[in-house]
Amino acid sequence: MSTLSTIESRLVARIAQRAPDLLDDLRRHVNLPTGPGGTGLDESRALFTTRLQRLGARTTLHPGDPRPDWISPDPITSPPPPTAVCSRLDDARAPRILLAGHLDTAHPASSPFRELSIAPDASRATGPGCMDMKGGIVIALAALEALDDVGLPCSWSFLLNADEESGSYASDRTLRDVAAKHDVGLAFEPALPDGGLVIARPGSAQFLLEVRGRAAHVGRDFTSGISAVNALAERLLRIASLPKPDQGLIVNVGPIDGGIASNIVPDRARAWGNVRFPDQAAAD
Repeated sequence: MSTLSTIESRLVARIAQRAPDLLDDLRRHVNLPTGPGGTGLDESRALFTTRLQRLGARTTLHPGDPRPDWISPDPITSPPPPTAVCSRLDDARAPRILLAGHLDTAHPASSPFRELSIAPDASRATGPGCMDMKGGIVIALAALEALDDVGLPCSWSFLLNADEESGSYASDRTLRDVAAKHDVGLAFEPALPDGGLVIARPGSAQFLLEVRGRAAHVGRDFTSGISAVNALAERLLRIASLPKPDQGLIVNVGPIDGGIASNIVPDRARAWGNVRFPDQAAAD
């Protein structure tokens, strides 16, 4: 049986001492509304970057790139969020570690699911972003602080983006550029159901299926019309046969948009979808 070194024992003890602070920190960030319509992204980012700067990191805010217009049925009115990169790469001999996490969640700010809740037996915590992935960022930051407390040097950058749930379009270029300057990358999404370490995630891609038809008044000229909705429905049924969950291939469609009135043959219909795939071969 292996034994802990003196410095490792100090590190374990320091982390144990911080347990109450970790829960308070998780509650603070989970309760900040960083989902669609939320106003807490800037505050959450500032709370994390301020603590990273206390560890000696230098923070750079990288402007976000705009999402493509077709990616959403609704007009994109908000500016792309910036990506924060906090770096402390002061040991040229040490491996350069990139830690990455996203501040946004999938839960709308208007949802009743908006605060951290702890089970009576303290066995489970739930809340928007509790696992995905504010909890991961809280743990990673606490680990860096504990390493600093006991004097264990390491060379790292912490990247915080705010658009992972919508596809990371704003932060993709920064993620790629920063990753190329590091030797190791760690992300803090949830573990496997059995607690196992996750070393890869499925690939993800968005798509838009748009169909054009010919408009006509239903009462006066129905036979001249060509329904884009009907044509889209036929193609959606074909798409429904594509998923192979046992092979890691997932295809989901939604939302759908088509037609302007029930008495007009629709000349345009659109469907947005998402694909998950295990490797590039499956994607191709």
